[in-house]
Amino acid sequence: RAVHSLISYSLYSIVPTLIEVVLVLTLLGVKFDAWFAGITVAALVVYIGFTVVVTEWRTKFRRTLNELDSVAHSKAIDSLLNYETVKYFNNEDFEARRYDESLEKLRRAQLKSQMTLSMLNTGQQLIIASALVLMLWRATQGVVDGRMSLGDLVMVNAFMIQLYIPLNFLGVIYREIKQSLTDIEKMFRLLDREREVADAPGAAELQVRGAQVVFDNVHFAYDPARPILHGVSFEIPAGRKVAVVGPSGSGKSTLARLLYR
Repeated sequence: RAVHSLISYSLYSIVPTLIEVVLVLTLLGVKFDAWFAGITVAALVVYIGFTVVVTEWRTKFRRTLNELDSVAHSKAIDSLLNYETVKYFNNEDFEARRYDESLEKLRRAQLKSQMTLSMLNTGQQLIIASALVLMLWRATQGVVDGRMSLGDLVMVNAFMIQLYIPLNFLGVIYREIKQSLTDIEKMFRLLDREREVADAPGAAELQVRGAQVVFDNVHFAYDPARPILHGVSFEIPAGRKVAVVGPSGSGKSTLARLLYR
């Protein structure tokens, strides 16, 4: 969902919105004096700067919200998947309390995120309202001085409304893009992780010329301090079945996993 939002807002919304803003600024500068275009450009710069700064500040709250949401869902899923173990140890109340504590932390994080979003929206509305007041004051002075008609005053107001819609949309787009990037941040970190087991430089491609499976003096350990396999050697001919028997932790599953490395 985050990737879809990122692509949609980036490709299909920003360019049309920027074109509309440029057209409105051009009409204001050509039809009326430079003050109208100057006020509009100043409002645009302040609006974008305010949106960028506050959105960057809000990113840490969104990141915390995502982490707490993952923790809460993980605890719920773990408890449900391992419900038998929970019942065996009579830990229903303990698991419920852990989940409630996670939900409470998540609720506080959601509240903080929503409060900062309200601050952002309030600041954006104040910037737009201030620009609109200045534009109408300038237009009213033009009507009083006889340089502009009442129709021009209405036109300026309509232009500001026309500018406000894409300008507000640009703020929403930037906020959604930052939110989407924050949401997929964990995925990027996972993709950037180096594999623990990787082919050696210049390793040859595996050539399968027979169906037999051969382990020849294999040593293996997940942790160097606790080796699992000590010089294991055996052969499984083609078409034969072999059972590996041993106590828990002796390396039976490890043998199967090593076949796919």
